[in-house]
Amino acid sequence: MRKGLGDLPACITSHLCQVAPSATSLPPAVIRLVCQDHLASPREIVVERFPIDLGRGDGAGLRIDDRWLSRRHCRLDMVDGVLTVRDLGSRHGTYINGQVVRESKLLPGDELCIGLTHFVAEYETSAVCVPALRR
Repeated sequence: MRKGLGDLPACITSHLCQVAPSATSLPPAVIRLVCQDHLASPREIVVERFPIDLGRGDGAGLRIDDRWLSRRHCRLDMVDGVLTVRDLGSRHGTYINGQVVRESKLLPGDELCIGLTHFVAEYETSAVCVPALRR
């Protein structure tokens, strides 16, 4: 079952930041972060606004209850139709597919590991982002 940000329990709280979209950010995109821990609740988090910071602190746009996360651990943003993740100087690092990253694309099917929490990114690239082929 899909869960919106308003459906998240106390351990994962949304505090959507009122940040003006960057010039390279595209409007509405829906990203699902599917937690790989089968006991996690919820197993799926839907992110619809960018940029958004993930972390354990009250100032994070998406708060995750994981003691290994920094208060503001990493930032997700949509740049030219591709989800990007940027580490915000976290103590334990941000990993994509097992590789530590400072900033990187997060493609559909990639695993994002922050703290002890492992997510798989699920989203479709928007038709708006792909130039139409002319016949």
